[in-house]
Order: sequence, then C-alpha cells, then structure tokens
Amino acid sequence: MKHYLEFIACKDLAKNKLFHLLKCDENEGRILQTMAESLMYGENDFVVHTLLAKTFPYKGKSIKGQYLAYLPHIRNLIELGWVNQSTFLLQPKLTDIALLELYNDSICLSHTFLKLLEDGTLNVDLPEITAYEDHLEYLKDQFSHIDLLHKISNLKFSQKLDSPSLSRANYRLKLLEDTIQARLKLTHKKIGILKLIKEHHLDQKEQIIFFALLKEEYSSSDENLRDMNALLELISLDEYDKIKHRSLLDENSTLVQKGLIDYDEILNPFGGISRQFFISESILQGIIHPNKKKKRVRINLDSIIKEYEIFELLEPKYDMKDIVLDGNAREILSNILAQMNSNVVQLLKLWGIKDKKKGISSKILLYGAPGTGKTITALALAKSLKKQILSFDCSKILSMYVGESEKNVRKIFDSYKEICKKIKNE
Repeated sequence: MKHYLEFIACKDLAKNKLFHLLKCDENEGRILQTMAESLMYGENDFVVHTLLAKTFPYKGKSIKGQYLAYLPHIRNLIELGWVNQSTFLLQPKLTDIALLELYNDSICLSHTFLKLLEDGTLNVDLPEITAYEDHLEYLKDQFSHIDLLHKISNLKFSQKLDSPSLSRANYRLKLLEDTIQARLKLTHKKIGILKLIKEHHLDQKEQIIFFALLKEEYSSSDENLRDMNALLELISLDEYDKIKHRSLLDENSTLVQKGLIDYDEILNPFGGISRQFFISESILQGIIHPNKKKKRVRINLDSIIKEYEIFELLEPKYDMKDIVLDGNAREILSNILAQMNSNVVQLLKLWGIKDKKKGISSKILLYGAPGTGKTITALALAKSLKKQILSFDCSKILSMYVGESEKNVRKIFDSYKEICKKIKNE
C-alpha cells in the first residue's frame, strides 16, 4: 500500500509519480486525493457538492454556488475513468449530462483508480499467453475485445479523438489483440468458430459484428449491441464511416446472405423502422455444441419430385426484365413482386393492409391464346423471386371415368402438401 499512502500524504502533487499517470490537472488530483483519503474512514460514496466543499474549503465569507466552477473537473474525472457515478439507473452519454445534474449526484472511485493506487502502475490484467484449451477460452477473449470496442465507441462519439481516456482504451485494445494472436499461434486444437470464419471469408469488421452478436446471445446483457447503430459504431471512426459500413448489414451482405446472422424489423417510438440483429439458430447451435454431430440429412428436392409422376421441377432462366409484356400486365405483376420488398412489407403491416404472420397472398391466373407468354411470364416471376417452378401436366389428371378427374385434381394438392412436409419448405 506504499503508493496509496504516498498519494494521500503528498502536498506537492507535481512530485508524485501516480499523479503523472493520471493525466489530469491539480484540482482534479486534489479531488481524487480527498476521495482516496476518505477510504481510510470507511467513506466510499461522495455527494459531489459535499466532496467539493471538503476538498476546497472556502476561506472567508461563503458565496452561493461557489463550487459550480469545479463541476467540469468532476465530469473530466468520469471521462478519464478514475471516478464512476454511483447511481444504478441507466446513464445517458456523458456529453448529454448537464453539469448541474452532477452537482447533487453521487460518485465513487473506479476499480481502475483503486488498482493504480494499489499497484502503482497502469499495467493491464491480460490473459496469460498460453494455448487455448477450448473454444470457450477463445470466446472469452473475443468478448473482452468487444467490451473494449464498445467502450471505445462510446468515447469516440462523445469525446475528442486525442482524449487521455480514449488513448488508454486504445492501448489496452492493442495489448488484448496482440495477446489473442499470440495465444492462437500456440493453439493446435481445432476451434470450430475459426473454421466457420475461414469458410465464409469474413474480414475483420465482419468478425467484430459476428462476435458482438454472439456475445449478446451468451450474456443477454442490456448493452443492446443488436441494434444496427450500435454494431456500426463498433467498427466506425465517425458518422461518415458508419454510413460507409451500412452495406455490411444490408440484405446483400456476406453475413446475411450466408445465413450467419438475421434480423427483425421493428417499429421504433419515432415511427421509423429499426433492425435488431441476431445469430441464426443453426449457426448458434453449431457454436454452442461444436462436437455434436448433425443428425439432419439434407433432402434433395429433385429426388422427392421424382416420386410424384404428375409433377415436374423447372429451373427458370429469364426474369421479368427479359420478357416483353403489355404495360398494364407488367404493372400488376410489379406491384405483386413489390410485396416481397422488406420496406414495402413493413409499411403494409404498419398500415394494417398486410397480416403480420402471413406472407404474400396473391393468386395469379394467366389466360390467353397459345403464344401470348403465359408460361414464360410464370417462369420469369419465379426467377425474380429466386424460386423454382413446380409444374404439372393437365393431360395426366384427365380421365374418361366419371369422378376420376376430380380425384386427380385433389391429388395435386395432397401431393403438394406431402412434399412441403418432407422438405419443410413451401
């Protein structure tokens, strides 16, 4: 406790070793000194105005509001990470807090500052550099990495880029990243999640997004890293960077296209639609149970269809852009296809036009003389929806016997339901 005793007894802070590590001014050093000395008498929490009165006793006649000028020092100590607000309520970003709110607030010394008093150094407690024993050890380090990135993102979007607290957090981040790489070089055991990252060629930013969402699945914390803005802040330097990186979370991104992550679109309190992301269930189960063998056997749709004589599976070659249609017909079909657009779907649900649980509900009957484009239009619709066509030949259901044709028509729908059940897909 040598460093602690030296700090609280020091009259000239400029000569104290710990004071130079704090990167704060002398008034802020005096506030910390008062709080540290009070620990000797069992005082942990401090009301700001009482603390200021104790640290800077006014010599002479008392003046109303004389300690308000010291409030910026309190805020700076919180920003530097030496002091924490004691309230358990969810706090807004520090830059959003008015100085007057701090006047009657309670504060306490942070764990980081107490460790500094105890050890006399800012060395960071990092995991020992040994080989990873299993995927959980690796995930623990990656989740610590996400915690630091989250802290840095809050600092980046609330403070100057050259602030001491941000510099210190970046230093810790670099140490942790170097430690993870060093431990991976020593690791010879297979870690399933690394194989997944390699298979899908995820870059550094995509990995950060993936691990942030995985951390949410494991911890169920209140940090709300599922929100698009929170995820983008982890990998962005500024607002412009956030806009540039939005493509990493859109429908055509690697993470979404390859089924690693998915999202729900929800109506926010301001009337807009926000996205909440999560790890796909199949991917999550593969990470949680890496050694569990998959029992599900992939069912080939082509082989299933061959069991039913009346059906044929067609692969469309042309989409709606490739065919010539009457203007009115094209407009009707375009409106139907628009129902598959996620933004349109949300608006239709919001306006009460579309049921939340049901998908597209259009029934299309194409009619006309041979050669007018009925078949190619059906194929083009399927291609635009990235679907195959399940086709049947009418000649195969007609019969010369009374009632037999009707039975065959029913067989079409019964057979279709059986196929859906087998492949678990409509």
